[in-house]
Amino acid sequence: AKFGRRYVEPKDNKQLTLYAAGAVAACEAAGETIETIRLHIIQPRVTSTPVPFELTREQLRSAIAALRFDAQLAQEAIMTYPGESDPQWEARYLRPGEKQCQWCLAAPFCNALRNGVSRFTEVAEEFEVVNKLTALPPERLAEWQRLVPLAEIWIEAVEHEVKRRLTRGERVPGYKMVLGREGNRRWEDEQAAAEEFK
Repeated sequence: AKFGRRYVEPKDNKQLTLYAAGAVAACEAAGETIETIRLHIIQPRVTSTPVPFELTREQLRSAIAALRFDAQLAQEAIMTYPGESDPQWEARYLRPGEKQCQWCLAAPFCNALRNGVSRFTEVAEEFEVVNKLTALPPERLAEWQRLVPLAEIWIEAVEHEVKRRLTRGERVPGYKMVLGREGNRRWEDEQAAAEEFK
């Protein structure tokens, strides 16, 4: 089950594939023969019915093999991490993209992500003002549009890191944490609310 408001596609979903592999391994260890795997994602806030996805045992094997390769590459990247900027290492292991960067803890200081986002400053310098974008050919505009999610991930990651440091009492020049205005929401009956929570 997923409780977020963003639709999650069950087809080729890596997380769901790993869950399936674990369930199949447990069933096969108990002597079951599995030929077809039927997966569902339940998202009450997005759809009222589960979204199904079906795959064969062989398709699951292939998907797991691909994930194993990715996991080994990630492990290799961790083991060979140079500790500082290394363009060759970055070119081999870092592939900025909306999915992979969204939850990455290294996003605020990732050179590959920053370099991808820096292409926005290049276009800003090239065209000076946003309305000049109307002169772009559709193919070039599509190229920049594909970078928008990356820029948003990087911006959000930087903001999160600034807030995290400020919350811990660390100094970030030009920024500080301040106590916000208290909201105007009140319990109509605090005792009744406390009982409901119990």
